[in-house]
Amino acid sequence: MGLKLIAIGPGKWVKDKMNYLVDGPVVVISLTELIMSGGGALSALRSIRILRVLRVLRLARILRKLKAMVQIINVISRSF
Repeated sequence: MGLKLIAIGPGKWVKDKMNYLVDGPVVVISLTELIMSGGGALSALRSIRILRVLRVLRLARILRKLKAMVQIINVISRSF
């Protein structure tokens, strides 16, 4: 999370809701878990990390919308 903040800057990081609604809490919970358990591998909080998969699903949704837009543009261009 820290590297992402440095790479894209705090302004862009805050603009993407997935960063502070999903990624941020997951990282904080994971770090808390590591500190409290002394670095143990097994944890009940590990399942929360699965929420990061939602980012991939969001990207797939965006790509589907993009394909639909390409089809619309093709239809409009053929009509002229």
